[in-house]
Amino acid sequence: MPGHPLFEAVRDDVAERVRDDLKRGAVFYDLQAKAPVRFDVFGASVKDGRGNTVSRRLFIVQAEASGALTIRQPTYLAELAFAPVGTPVPNDSLMPDRSGVEQALVEKALNPFLEEIATQRAREVETIALHLEISLGELIHRANMSLAELANRRIEGENIPGLEGNIAQAEAHLDELNNRLEGRRAELAMERQIALSDNEYKTAERLKTDYWLYVVFNCGTKPELHLVHDPARLGWQPVVQVAHYHLESDAILNAEAQ
Repeated sequence: MPGHPLFEAVRDDVAERVRDDLKRGAVFYDLQAKAPVRFDVFGASVKDGRGNTVSRRLFIVQAEASGALTIRQPTYLAELAFAPVGTPVPNDSLMPDRSGVEQALVEKALNPFLEEIATQRAREVETIALHLEISLGELIHRANMSLAELANRRIEGENIPGLEGNIAQAEAHLDELNNRLEGRRAELAMERQIALSDNEYKTAERLKTDYWLYVVFNCGTKPELHLVHDPARLGWQPVVQVAHYHLESDAILNAEAQ
């Protein structure tokens, strides 16, 4: 699975073997097209503050010699036919360059995508938080009542075998429930923290200027998109035994203008 060392090693090896082919691209025939067009394919994923992938999609930007840029669904590729080997590649010098394509991608595809996922995610987190408070709140209430009953028996001097042990267990159970509640609250609040997994950080180091980081702040309220080119150059700090690399949000905001 993605992220496993063996999977990543195989993927890197395959990518190296087909690197030249990928750079050359491929030529297809579309019986409905009236003139040559160019397709740029992008993969985008949205992650929460804990580094969990919330959603992942492919986007295709179609560029025409007129300068028009259109977002296509990946399923469109299934309608194309492979051109014979040796088919010359049409001239795309009059088509929009990479920066223009990426700008169209952000404006026409990524922003709507992020708004959709942000709205969906905010609703999910709100529901989770509500049920968290209700369920764990009730468990904590019951644990408090049980502990209070045991404590009253000790105060009243009741001679019950194992009473002190039961009190210690009740206190430990109550502490565990409170810690679980605080931990889940902290996890749900990790909205403005940015993290890269170890594999993502190494990929950013390897691709350098070919790697873009799209960061969204305030997902639960009014999403703000920030683009950072070559994020490996920033001051990421390894945390959790180099399981993730952490970066302050101010560094993202300052790097966007560079």
